[in-house]
Amino acid sequence: MMRLISLISNGVYNEDVKKLCPVTVKALEEVPDLMVKFPFGCAYFSILDPNTSVRAHAGAVNVKLRCHLPITVPKEGFLRVGGRFKPWEEGEMVIFDESYVHEEANLDAKEERVALVFDIWHPDLTKEERGLLTRSYAEFISAQKNNEKPMYLSLIHISEPTRPLYISYAVFCLKKKKKKK
Repeated sequence: MMRLISLISNGVYNEDVKKLCPVTVKALEEVPDLMVKFPFGCAYFSILDPNTSVRAHAGAVNVKLRCHLPITVPKEGFLRVGGRFKPWEEGEMVIFDESYVHEEANLDAKEERVALVFDIWHPDLTKEERGLLTRSYAEFISAQKNNEKPMYLSLIHISEPTRPLYISYAVFCLKKKKKKK
């Protein structure tokens, strides 16, 4: 089984956990481009029990990179991104585009694997694009909370030939709801 202790969920700090981990929070706040105030941003401690794996999956968008920093590492285990297998090494961070298919496994019979996992903005996005995405989602969520009719966000996927069978690009579009005549 994999267990999570969430520091940031949907771009927002968990204040209770934040109080318990001041050193980690301070370190995260120094990470350039840490994804906060955006719904897809997260940071958490991931605990992977012995003889456990997380099946292959892919993130919905490629506006972020996922960072895995192993803290305790069992003798056997790996992270696979695309077709590349990477054995866990204590203190060696792995950064990857979460929209690629990835999986992880702890093959050790006795020890758990603990890692700090967090998201940063994809470096191909400009500050303006990040701001537009952040403001668009904030307006959308605010309107939903206030029972207003928000502008609708749609996610348009564009496939990329270098990643056959998997959708890789996501483009966010705002659509105004058409007024009825």
